[in-house]
Amino acid sequence: MDSASLSFLGQQLAYSLPQLLVYLAGLILAIVFLRKYPAAALLVLCGSVVLLFTSLGQTFIQFYLFRARVESGWTAAGYGQMLSIVSVVASIMRALGLALWLAAVFAGRKSKTIEPL
Repeated sequence: MDSASLSFLGQQLAYSLPQLLVYLAGLILAIVFLRKYPAAALLVLCGSVVLLFTSLGQTFIQFYLFRARVESGWTAAGYGQMLSIVSVVASIMRALGLALWLAAVFAGRKSKTIEPL
């Protein structure tokens, strides 16, 4: 790998750093609260893992495609199509991770009955 490629990868990871820190915080908090709130913590843990791997995976796949495009001489259309596919899959995975986080908000809640006035 040349320095330009590593610079590109470092830049992409730096752009993702705020999200990665939130996902890591979700992992840590889920582990800390696993015994106290098992259902919610497990959902947060799973969601955080999905989101973390999606963010890192998308960055590394885009880096690989960037290098493959240069080395293999892909057309701009082919490269764009591959990036679109990666983006769609990453979007679906992020939706799954956020859905797990959303489910965690309501997991293990006891319903309160509303008494008539």
